[in-house]
Amino acid sequence: MRLLHRPHRERAARKQTRRRRRGNTGQPRALHNKDNSSTERLGQTMRAKTRHSYARDIPPHVCSCSVPFKALDSLPWRYFLGVLYRFCSIRSGPASASPSPPTPPSCIGHSDLGSAHARVQSLRSPPHVSSAEPFAEGQCTMGLYRMAVFLFLLPHMAQMTEVPSGFKIRITSKGLELLKLETQKFVEQELGGITMPEMHGKKGTLQYSITDIKIAELNLTADLSFHPVDGLLFDVQNSSITLNFQRRVIYWLLQDQGAINASAEGVYINTTLHLAKDDEGRLKIANVSCDASIAKMKAKFGGTFGRVYDFVATFLSTGMRFVLNRQICPALDHAGLVLINQLLETIPVRAEVDSYVGIDYSLLSDPVVSGTSLDMDFRGMFYNLKNENDILENYSATPVLNEYNRMIYMALSEFFFDSGLYSYFKGGVFRMRIANERMPKDLEMLLRTTYFGAIMLLNPAMIDAPLSLEMEVTSAPKSTIKPSGATVAVHAGVRVLVLPVGRSPVQLSSMTMESKFNAKVYMKEKKLAIQLDLRRFKIFSNQSALESLALIPLQGPLKALLQMTIVPLLNNYTKKGVQIPLPNGIDLVEDVVEYHDGYLTIGANLQFRSGLKELIEKSSS
Repeated sequence: MRLLHRPHRERAARKQTRRRRRGNTGQPRALHNKDNSSTERLGQTMRAKTRHSYARDIPPHVCSCSVPFKALDSLPWRYFLGVLYRFCSIRSGPASASPSPPTPPSCIGHSDLGSAHARVQSLRSPPHVSSAEPFAEGQCTMGLYRMAVFLFLLPHMAQMTEVPSGFKIRITSKGLELLKLETQKFVEQELGGITMPEMHGKKGTLQYSITDIKIAELNLTADLSFHPVDGLLFDVQNSSITLNFQRRVIYWLLQDQGAINASAEGVYINTTLHLAKDDEGRLKIANVSCDASIAKMKAKFGGTFGRVYDFVATFLSTGMRFVLNRQICPALDHAGLVLINQLLETIPVRAEVDSYVGIDYSLLSDPVVSGTSLDMDFRGMFYNLKNENDILENYSATPVLNEYNRMIYMALSEFFFDSGLYSYFKGGVFRMRIANERMPKDLEMLLRTTYFGAIMLLNPAMIDAPLSLEMEVTSAPKSTIKPSGATVAVHAGVRVLVLPVGRSPVQLSSMTMESKFNAKVYMKEKKLAIQLDLRRFKIFSNQSALESLALIPLQGPLKALLQMTIVPLLNNYTKKGVQIPLPNGIDLVEDVVEYHDGYLTIGANLQFRSGLKELIEKSSS
């Protein structure tokens, strides 16, 4: 054994002394030192390390965080990173039911750092991960990436879940001008029917009674305008109301009675109609906000002693002004919430068009009110009455309204027409059989000539048997709207059959027909009508190209058959039209149709058949 020099022996003894003092725990010497200043300095050192190198010391499987701890020690960061950490933990946590090891510290921190010593110890001690289920370091990063993608796509997913509109209506300021005149007349009629209670009183030796109070005349200066967000604003400024009522006055032994003319001046009425959709998707007035005031009121007595009682005019005028002021808003509330809503109930929401299909005009959302217009988005969808759940998905372009020159504008997308064609197709309407007396003689002769050889090969005895032509649409027709106009494409199957007496029909040929119709959309009073015109026609055989060549002579006769027989039948049906969602008694005039890519717009002016009061009375009867 080599002997150490004294300096070396002393150095080795000091090392052994330090090891004994530390013990087997591996703790720093300062932790066993009773010197508080040394412990505090060590704690500050460890906290600084935790604060500035926290993200670096965290095992990579917990979280990938490179943000300084000071930036994370705030509520917004803590909340956001907490969400990401939980998402990461859910996506990458072990699936086994084995006991979970102690959770190592994460970069989503606690507000209190706790013990610096415990924090450093936990950072030094790696977490225990089951070897059977190793943790992939990239899973947390993938979890954060998926969360970021989800947050980015969330607004687009919300838009995808929204139901697109197939029919839109815009009421412009010009339409509101017409409605203002009718609304003012309606308000005057409603206020003219106000019933006021009788007034009785006594002041000293004076006794009076006021009866038979009636509103004789209203001079309203009113304005109706759009109130953004809420709905409509009906504003009356500096107007007057004239009243007539009877008096009976007893003063000492004198008794007098006669008429009194009173006038309310400085009448101000501010009424806001809040528009919304109800549970059925119908437009309604959800609430009425009213504020009315009367600046002053004058009363003039008549009769024998009229001048004698002028001194009580001020007293009576004050009472009359108070009573009248309290009667205006309840009358307008009843007019809006009851009477006008009765008229709005005449708007078709979900109604039958015929025995095959119905129309859905339910509102998709509350009306959008701006300073210049009132916009409403309707579903605008047809449905089959036999199976109302079998509907067509809306993938058409959303109609856009940009005009304000006319009173009302409507926009209809391709989905509006496609849903109707789809519903009629599902209802089995697009089928036709032409035989016997319904078969034109020229067409019958042409068919016999074309299929003479086929009949002879089958059975010469059927040469004189009647022929039948059957046409059936094989798929739902599709409409296309472009700036040049609207068209409807139809694909149908055509069969030619011979009908031997006492035997089943025998098919001679099977063909495919492709046709395209021009569709002209127009308004008929308050109904939407369509006129069809055959534009293109083509048939070809399903069996062979050679037979398709043999069918060329049939092109012209079949096209003439469609043009002269089938198209007129369709036009007689489509000209009946479909009612648009407007109340009864309001018609459209001077309509103009414009075609765009994927939708068409109709601009028109409004016309009342009668006054608003009469329309409400008819709707309630």
